[in-house]
Amino acid sequence: MYKKVDMKDLKLNTNFRWWLDRKNFISEQECSDLIERIDIDCERKVKNTYDGKSHTGKQDPAVCNLNVALYTDAEMLTKYWNAFYLANQLNFNFDIVGLHNNEYTGHKYEVGDWYTPHSDFHPSGNFSIVKLTSVLFLNDEYEGGDFKFFDNTIVDPEPGRLIIFPSFAGHEVKPITKGVRYTSVCWAVGNTFK
Repeated sequence: MYKKVDMKDLKLNTNFRWWLDRKNFISEQECSDLIERIDIDCERKVKNTYDGKSHTGKQDPAVCNLNVALYTDAEMLTKYWNAFYLANQLNFNFDIVGLHNNEYTGHKYEVGDWYTPHSDFHPSGNFSIVKLTSVLFLNDEYEGGDFKFFDNTIVDPEPGRLIIFPSFAGHEVKPITKGVRYTSVCWAVGNTFK
């Protein structure tokens, strides 16, 4: 038999926000250096999507178009971890223990590239352990390519600006219409939500 819940007895997180940001997370020179690395290292992404049947999913080119590079240098991983740790302590209070696959990514969106509305928390692969997502904007010399949350909030792409949000928050990247859009993305992980 269902037992009624007394809402007054539940613990609230009064510091919760849908997203946080930190301007000048890295310098303009660091943004330029990372863009150069991405240009050298990126490969076209083929996205596996959850098909409702298996945890490996199926390839679906309609989900996104972009180029991706993977990085594991300790200095940047430490910067990302420190930002996640602080944001989590102050606002989210999730169980996080490290970074997804101990790496971060570089993303390059060219004219016509996009990422459909999605969340980063899903049962495909090991994404049910992803708790927080970060996007680091590296440039703003492009048109289109808006980063948009589920509530229609659009985040201005200031070079060096880092945003952090719960991985279950819906978001998308609108199609690029001119120029090239560069970002770096990283995820904090922990045991799946209880």
